[in-house]
Amino acid sequence: MPELPEVEHLRKSLARGILGAKVAQIHIQRADFIDSTASSPRAGRRSSLMNGGTISGLYRHGKQLVIQCDDGRCVCIHLGMSGRLFLRKSWSPPEELHCHCSWLLRRNGTRMRLDHMDPRRFGGIWTFPSMDSVIEHRWNRLGVDALDLEESDLHDRMSSSTRPVKTLLLDQTKVAGLGNIYVDEALFKSGIHPLTPSKQLSQDKSILLRNSILTTLKRALKAGGSTLRDYRDPAGRSGSFQYQHDVYARGGLPCRKCGALLDEIQVSGRTTTFCCTCQPRKLS
Repeated sequence: MPELPEVEHLRKSLARGILGAKVAQIHIQRADFIDSTASSPRAGRRSSLMNGGTISGLYRHGKQLVIQCDDGRCVCIHLGMSGRLFLRKSWSPPEELHCHCSWLLRRNGTRMRLDHMDPRRFGGIWTFPSMDSVIEHRWNRLGVDALDLEESDLHDRMSSSTRPVKTLLLDQTKVAGLGNIYVDEALFKSGIHPLTPSKQLSQDKSILLRNSILTTLKRALKAGGSTLRDYRDPAGRSGSFQYQHDVYARGGLPCRKCGALLDEIQVSGRTTTFCCTCQPRKLS
């Protein structure tokens, strides 16, 4: 699943390509993939998808992306497990399967087509009349964006929770944007066992974890994110941070720090990789 670095890289890449573009047409291939408040199932839905507007901004909170046009209309996109946004300089129909919605754009005489594809359909598209409406109905449910974590934020959220620290970090209502990849990497960098009860972390350890999260996310963003299966940027390019993973998906391989073989366990239904030497479990 694309996590914060992938969606932020996507946002920045798309902004360079589509800011100021006019939405000339909307092609809907899977209407059931779009959650629209429009009363008319055809014309109203296309209007809510920004038809006729000019793209004026792209925003992100956690793993969710918003594209806004000049009159305030917004499209909120969650890529789910396998979603992609692909931008091409042509209005020709996409060759790829599983394209659910397309925006046909025009900017400075250049025709472009933005295609949303999602083979597994765990993501979605939501339409809103304004950014305030996005915040009220979608983003107010989310916790602080992981890139905006202040020093005290994690300790405040963890101090009363008995849940394993990994489980809490995956909870999007606590911290938005983290997933399996970057939680495993940040916990390794902090030397914290993933099953550590959240409230056992001292303030100093919580600050260390926060700093590790920020460092890991910024390194991943610089590398264009991690491409494991489906993720590509709007030009079809893969990220490269997967080659820098210390632990994620490296179970049974030597720890890059101490040489011990990395362990795998299940935490909240997620395969979790860690080093039992560098991340010892401390019993209370």
